[in-house]
Amino acid sequence: MQRREWFKLITGGFTLAAWRSAGSAEIVRKIGLLIINAGYENEWDALLKRLAGLGWEDGKNIKIIYKYAQNDMSRIPQLAQELVAEKVELIAAQSTIGALIASKVVGGLPIVGVGMFDPIASGAVTNLAKPGGYITGTSYLANDITLKTLELVRLVLPEAKNIAILINPNGTMRNYLVDLFDQQSPSLGFQNTNFFAGTESEITDAFGKMAVGQFDATVICQNPFYAQQRLQLADLGIRHKLPTFAQWGRYVEDGVLASYGNDITSTYPETAKFIDQILRGGSIANMPIEQSSTFEMAINLKTADKLGVTISSELKLRANKLIQ
Repeated sequence: MQRREWFKLITGGFTLAAWRSAGSAEIVRKIGLLIINAGYENEWDALLKRLAGLGWEDGKNIKIIYKYAQNDMSRIPQLAQELVAEKVELIAAQSTIGALIASKVVGGLPIVGVGMFDPIASGAVTNLAKPGGYITGTSYLANDITLKTLELVRLVLPEAKNIAILINPNGTMRNYLVDLFDQQSPSLGFQNTNFFAGTESEITDAFGKMAVGQFDATVICQNPFYAQQRLQLADLGIRHKLPTFAQWGRYVEDGVLASYGNDITSTYPETAKFIDQILRGGSIANMPIEQSSTFEMAINLKTADKLGVTISSELKLRANKLIQ
């Protein structure tokens, strides 16, 4: 019986569990994982477990090669080219920007996007049902989530008028999100101001400016870097007495006041079936991009108490997740 060793890959604070088989036969099937940011350890583990359930186990009949961008988008082309040099059969790339940039430098290699944020608006594909190129995977749409997030702000803070929108300027969705919030905020009686922050220090500076500006609330636009920094975002919101809203429940678990959005956690294991189909000879051009259909509202009651925000009984009943 072969001896198996459990080990962890640690890069820049990112820990990902994986299997290695000692003394195994030469592995000929290779796939690449292009990881843009930390903060998704459990999600990547769920993808690997689902993949193993489909018959593909790292160290047994496939070899997974990991590349980490560490929130440096300029590294993505080089990392993608390194995966090509490793002769991987496909690349599973985190987020829209990971899939989009990688697809431009790998010469037709299949790209499976993991949790892509509105791939049509970002320009990754022109049609979800028939991508027709070399990108497929899982996604969620910005338009509906943005409106629902603003509606949640209105429900939690009926008197709110001025809101701050935090956007990562390094993301592919920057201009689209600016236009989206500018269009949708007035319909709910909000006047919005956009703040751009793409580093830890820029996030700190942005919240300092928000506090001086006396905003009633802040909305955090979902992207992998902000997910990595969710503890910082939660702390700054509480420190500056600024009710902060996000678009993924994991932020709320770490102290952000409330969120509405897709269950991003589910998109990672769902991505495994695309990898399975490609490894079994399927054509990526014929694989529709799947949209997440699971939405959740989460509220952190402890944070609400710290901020002096009253959460109505009706809203508590509507929430999918309450952090006591």
